[in-house]
Amino acid sequence: MIEIVMDGQPRARIVVLEAASPVENHAAAELNKYLYQMSRIHLPVETVSGLEQTNIYIGSAAPTIELNFSEEVLGFDGYVVKTVGTDIALVGIKPYSCPYAVYHLLTRHLGCGFFEDGDQVPSQPSVTVGWLNDVCKPKFEWRNKCVAHFPAYSGHRWYSEEEWKQWFDWLVKDTDQHL
Repeated sequence: MIEIVMDGQPRARIVVLEAASPVENHAAAELNKYLYQMSRIHLPVETVSGLEQTNIYIGSAAPTIELNFSEEVLGFDGYVVKTVGTDIALVGIKPYSCPYAVYHLLTRHLGCGFFEDGDQVPSQPSVTVGWLNDVCKPKFEWRNKCVAHFPAYSGHRWYSEEEWKQWFDWLVKDTDQHL
């Protein structure tokens, strides 16, 4: 078992490059937000890894791992959720694939649920995962949600900007659409 939080104490750090892209920083923040909701513990977000704790690498911070990151293996925007020793790599073929890897870890391995009407996050003092080796290639070429927005009949004009933002955020979290 890999310990992320144990009995209310952080046992891991989130690692991003100093020059991380905005989407990689967002993925790190999302992971930390949901781990906090689960355990009431914020993990440190750092730009260097360490030996004394588990490192959760986001995107380009991930060490070179034995995996083919070609488009043939991962498709246009696939991702990997993989343990490397006692560390975890959440990395994709594109920088924007990192949030998909984070939400995959949260839903498939940590018990979170993301629904259009709200999130369900388990509350627990310890957060652990087993060994991971998930290679996720979408079955479709483009992630796209097409919605008709004809101004005269669509409800879009009644949605506030905040309601639209919530809906688009949920679309990224909907891991059933990722594979």
